Amino acid sequence: MSIKCSICNYKYELPDDYTLWPSMINAPAEIYPITVLGKPNKPIKGYICARCLHAANSMRIYIKSIIQGIIITSHAVERFLERFSGEHMTEEAAKTSILKIFAQSKTIRFKSKYMIDRLLKHELKEVRYTYAQGLIFVISIEEPPVIITIEATLDRKLGEDFWYED
Repeated sequence: MSIKCSICNYKYELPDDYTLWPSMINAPAEIYPITVLGKPNKPIKGYICARCLHAANSMRIYIKSIIQGIIITSHAVERFLERFSGEHMTEEAAKTSILKIFAQSKTIRFKSKYMIDRLLKHELKEVRYTYAQGLIFVISIEEPPVIITIEATLDRKLGEDFWYED
């Protein structure tokens, strides 16, 4: 039995003994079913190949960042991946996670003793800081906002070393 990607028409041959998608565990995934609402028990509407799925996910992240008006630097992604204590994730998954966490973040202000070091660290560029889920986002002031880097709180504590801004 052969099926094809609904987007690029890539043709894929299914094995003769094929019955259900879960039976393909440990097989390389080259093509995926598209179901109603993405539910595994719903009827299959078509198929999408791995290349088109990757392209669609990349575009989804790009569109989300445009809608939110945020640019994420590769440096910020690297720092996020260093600080993220979960399992290994792709750069695309990291960007999606950054956008989700950043959407929940609130603007913060540091104690004066930290601000001098920060100004020097960021080459006297004016930046703003937001905080969520143990991460401090360093964002440029200009439009569109750019997430320059992502820091861990380390020994700094909310309410002692930095506060939410009103």
